[in-house]
Amino acid sequence: SRPPHYYYKSPPPPYHY
Repeated sequence: SRPPHYYYKSPPPPYHY
């Protein structure tokens, strides 16, 4: 199982996308 990407209603934060 993988953690859900941080991509919800909020803007795309500075992640290692």
